[in-house]
Amino acid sequence: MRRRILILFTLYLTVFFVFAYYANDHQKLIAHRGLVSRLHCENTISSFTAAGQNPRFTGIETDVQDTKDGQIMIFHDPTMNKKTDGKGMLNDHSYHYIEHIRYRQGNKLPTLKQYLEVCKKYHKIAFIELKQIRDQRVDRVLQTVAQMHMEKQAVILSSSRIQIMIVRYFNKTIPIYYITYDRPATHSDFYFVRKYHCGIDAQIRYLTYNQVQYAKKHHIPFAVWVARNPYDCLKLLFYHVHTITTQS
Repeated sequence: MRRRILILFTLYLTVFFVFAYYANDHQKLIAHRGLVSRLHCENTISSFTAAGQNPRFTGIETDVQDTKDGQIMIFHDPTMNKKTDGKGMLNDHSYHYIEHIRYRQGNKLPTLKQYLEVCKKYHKIAFIELKQIRDQRVDRVLQTVAQMHMEKQAVILSSSRIQIMIVRYFNKTIPIYYITYDRPATHSDFYFVRKYHCGIDAQIRYLTYNQVQYAKKHHIPFAVWVARNPYDCLKLLFYHVHTITTQS
């Protein structure tokens, strides 16, 4: 009996590592807010550089917000209270105030341009999520990407249909993914992304095989967030999902 269990376990490990090797060559992994660790705080030059130096990652994902006076900054949370020594919403403050704010670990909040410089240096695709940014400032994100000559090295992500329409109005070719938060993608979502030539970025907990197959049938790019372990990546490999935002 023990021998049978050992043989089955060995076969399981063999299959696992064979598929893990296959996944390594066929899946595009995107570093979620950079390569975050105890040494590298999320959404900082440190975490972006760590991801840039890791050959496994194809791209680096981040979040952008705008200051009161129009500077495009990198930050995720609705307010600065929890993770920084600042207070309130980033949008309510000037760049002069924000440039003196520090994360708890001491890191500065980067600008969009500084993040793009890291992506460009390490030849990584920039996955830019429009987080809390005024509609009238969306074009500044595109302008910064263009100034860095990175139109072919950047992807825009957003959960706002209005902002996706704004992006597509200013740029007809840049890749865009429509993020579906806290729910499965619907037929309405698929209709929208086909109309505006976008992809779907689905949350892994709501992902179904049928969604992926529908997207594939209609030639809709499909990405998933956030894979947290190798098992998630193997599941997505079976689903034929090849663009994955991960924290691992």
